[in-house]
Amino acid sequence: MKHFYLSGILLTLCLFLICTGFAEEIPAESTLPELSWAGTWTDVNYTLTLEQNESEVTGIGISQNTDLNDPFLLFGTLSEDGKELIAILKDSGTLTLILSDDQISFTGNGTVDQFSNDI
Repeated sequence: MKHFYLSGILLTLCLFLICTGFAEEIPAESTLPELSWAGTWTDVNYTLTLEQNESEVTGIGISQNTDLNDPFLLFGTLSEDGKELIAILKDSGTLTLILSDDQISFTGNGTVDQFSNDI
């Protein structure tokens, strides 16, 4: 009887080890869709060069107006669906951009913090 009990424990233990050895890890799904803001975006006013790391976006904007020497840095995060970028413009304001459904354009608005170099 003791031999049968010990054999049952060993058999159960072996089956457990075999089953867990074949278990496949399922990778966690990303909550962000496959939308990408990375790249260079150009319109009549500015050229934005953006880099994306999951939900974080950084970049630089350069004015098309050569009389303005006003490049700006931006740091932002994407909405859950990845279509909206909410960014802070370093030293100059905020920016909200919404990616089009075809992912080749965006619309947006922003604020400019007025500051003066006068002391």
